[in-house]
Amino acid sequence: RQMCIRDSCYRQLLASLSLSILIPAYLLVVLSTSFLQPANASSSEREVGVAAASTTRSIGIPPVSAEGVLEPGVRIVFDERVKSDLSGRLQVLFLDGTALTLGSDSDVVIDKFFYDPNSGEGNLVVNATSGLFRVIGGKISKKNAIKFNTPTSKITIRGGMGDIWVTNKWVSAYFHYGTSMSVTSNGVSQVISRPGYTITASLGGMPSEPQPATPEDLEMLSKKLKVVGKRAEKKSKKKAAKKKAVDTEQK
Repeated sequence: RQMCIRDSCYRQLLASLSLSILIPAYLLVVLSTSFLQPANASSSEREVGVAAASTTRSIGIPPVSAEGVLEPGVRIVFDERVKSDLSGRLQVLFLDGTALTLGSDSDVVIDKFFYDPNSGEGNLVVNATSGLFRVIGGKISKKNAIKFNTPTSKITIRGGMGDIWVTNKWVSAYFHYGTSMSVTSNGVSQVISRPGYTITASLGGMPSEPQPATPEDLEMLSKKLKVVGKRAEKKSKKKAAKKKAVDTEQK
């Protein structure tokens, strides 16, 4: 298919899709200090972030605790499996400020997470089985790439923002801005360093060369990854902050 997008057009599209995934500043402040406090659940479960916003039903399955609904403010722990339903959206905010948005019918496991706020060093690895994801890199991604393991490929992103669409037969990676995004499949790697480009890889095949994404694809991704409307978003922010404040008082 023909793919052509000018820089000015892309910047406008990027601005519009970015509005739907901005994280409230006060929640970032809360998260920046939460790693200093011990978890109030099982001592074997280490908190890595919280559910920042959600629609319909998303489920968290921790390694020890019972599974539960991921409402705004509910903590996410290391090695937890996170799933959204057929109409769900979920936004996870990690302790370093990384934001991960899950589209509908998405399934991930937080495979690795480490963050040292003093040095800024850290590591984040997500096993993405299926679904659509948007990642906005936090402090970890300024020094080390965030990694996604999928059924067909390994994907990394340094800084900035990218979308990843995962099935058991193919994966597509969209780079919006930042340092770079890479896709490795069948021993071959392709790297995107130009905003508005995409790479696709099929099971058993090699990743395609980077090519411009279409405006239609970018608009479609934005719609599929929009978490909540403005009114519901405001309600979710208040609920998340209130629950986090109560949890802090109890620790």
